[in-house]
Amino acid sequence: SNRTGVQHDPCSAIQVQLNMTPGENKVILFLLGQGESLEHARQLVKTYNSIEQAELELNEVKRLWEEKLGVIEVFTPDKSMDFMLNRWLIYQTYACRMLARTGFYQAGGAFGFRDQLQDVMALVYCEPGIMRQQILMAAAHQFLEGDVQHWWHPPYRGVRTRRETFESR
Repeated sequence: SNRTGVQHDPCSAIQVQLNMTPGENKVILFLLGQGESLEHARQLVKTYNSIEQAELELNEVKRLWEEKLGVIEVFTPDKSMDFMLNRWLIYQTYACRMLARTGFYQAGGAFGFRDQLQDVMALVYCEPGIMRQQILMAAAHQFLEGDVQHWWHPPYRGVRTRRETFESR
């Protein structure tokens, strides 16, 4: 439809025609991304425009995720529980809540005081620095009266509901 905006479903498509003989193999590299400027985008294309470089970078990304997601290993009688505890929950928390700032209760990109503090505890072993930053950021959104800004967009745009109070005891 060539339309975008609220309630539209934008998408993109890439099509390449290949002529191949029976049994022939070809590797195709697509570069999709963005840069801070046109020149930056061109530099990124130059950096990653070979199959070899793309494979090196992909292997590096896989190594980083393996390091992050492999930090906890749980064995239970239920294999599906092991899969969820060992990798999936850490991935969900890190990728969705911390990087994308989205989740089941917060799809709008805001930071949430209670929910994100609860969620970030899953990162105590693989990303303690991010966990610490999240705690400090949340603490900066607590008022002298003890209540907190329930949710916000940086730096402080959000709602003070006076619903949640955290008193020191």
